[in-house]
Amino acid sequence: MKKTWMIVSIVEIFVFVLLSIFIFTRKVDGSGLVQTPEVKMITWYVLDVPFVLLVIVQVVWGIIIKKQR
Repeated sequence: MKKTWMIVSIVEIFVFVLLSIFIFTRKVDGSGLVQTPEVKMITWYVLDVPFVLLVIVQVVWGIIIKKQR
């Protein structure tokens, strides 16, 4: 279980880093809008929300599993 947990966490971090790099290196988004620093930060904040929720779920799940043992 611990090994699976670690693999999932590493994959999540890897995906987050790749998407962050993609957001900050692109000049124009899919709709043709030029990416200003403000727009990039807003997009990055929108990306952060699901990943923060994933971290919260993982921490709560880990606490529950430890209490059951």
